[in-house]
Amino acid sequence: MSLTINLSGRYCSPLAQPLPDVTLEFESLFNSSQTQLKTIVSTTTDQDAAYSIDLVPNSYSVCESYGKKRKWLGNIIIYPDSPDGTLNEFLTAFKPDQAQPGILAEMEEILEETKEVAANAGFNPRGAFSSDIEYQKNDLVQFDGSEYLATADVTGVVPPASPWELFVAAGEKGEKGEQGIQGESGEKGEQGLQGESGPANTLMVGTVTTLEPGEDATAEITGDAPDQTINFGIPKGEDGGSHPFIPETWDAPGSIAMMYYQVSSQTEPRQAGTIFSGGSFTAGCVFKDGPTGDVTLENLGQAASGTWRLQGIVMAGNKGRSMTLAMRIDGAELPARVMLESALIGSRVKNCRYSAPDNSMIDCEVLVGGKWYPFTASANDSTTWGPVIYANAVAGQYGVVEIYAA
Repeated sequence: MSLTINLSGRYCSPLAQPLPDVTLEFESLFNSSQTQLKTIVSTTTDQDAAYSIDLVPNSYSVCESYGKKRKWLGNIIIYPDSPDGTLNEFLTAFKPDQAQPGILAEMEEILEETKEVAANAGFNPRGAFSSDIEYQKNDLVQFDGSEYLATADVTGVVPPASPWELFVAAGEKGEKGEQGIQGESGEKGEQGLQGESGPANTLMVGTVTTLEPGEDATAEITGDAPDQTINFGIPKGEDGGSHPFIPETWDAPGSIAMMYYQVSSQTEPRQAGTIFSGGSFTAGCVFKDGPTGDVTLENLGQAASGTWRLQGIVMAGNKGRSMTLAMRIDGAELPARVMLESALIGSRVKNCRYSAPDNSMIDCEVLVGGKWYPFTASANDSTTWGPVIYANAVAGQYGVVEIYAA
């Protein structure tokens, strides 16, 4: 009977979200008494993201497959006396100096399998961001540890300002784990002859070349170990034309609306560019009674969700009312991916307060790109992050929600 070690657990994203229907592949890296080199076994997570697989002692290369996407997760070593555990426990236990030169061939094979995906992606990697370069729509740049996608032609605008959209966020530094229990020391063996230390192999990204539309993507490893370089060639996507952005609702991200702002003689003027939460406004309209009648400002009484920027000036007076244009910037200038990421991390939302008599809206502050922005959350918001922030605030994940004050 073969000795096997069980790997089981729940497979989750870095944000602790369960990932169902993901295939985990384990490819043996060496011949053994029970397995052959390049033997692949796999398991697929169920609807609860649970997985379980029995493996014989060997070294394995582990990959994640989902649809056409395939990602290398790392290497693991299973010893005959290894205890059962999770995939993460085996991945973190692996030491880089245990890797064999054959791993480079493994990486080349995975890169070949990603060529088709890269060829159809339509994105153009342009390397580190420079304010002197003229970027086109779908260009990708690296800036401050993250990667940004140009949603329109742009020159001189520093990410994450529009039209740049966060594409891949820089990972946060994890907390230091607890120190493990130290095992008993074994008997001291005889000192062997000291050999020469071999250099650690490195694989660095070299050039990223933009190819013409329709050309095959390329991935080439050059140089000799331990100093090797991988060069990419990514084809430029076909021009998709220009399409106007039409918001789904009047207060959706990117919308520009006529907003009603209550003022008094003590109200200080607000200049264009001032940032407000949506709960500071209500929708309004302007109409005129007849060809020579008075101009009237009407408050429609419908509050807005999200974060807004004044496009005009709010002045005091005018019988306690002021009307101006405002634009919703969360999900537009503030990238949607970052907004949803902040909604899921308790430390990125603070100062929650009910802003409607029926507690249907909550004013708060959300951390985006290292800066706190005012935000109004509601369960009926058209975005994905608005209802999440509202639900998490009600559940107490951001602290106590202050009561409504008229």
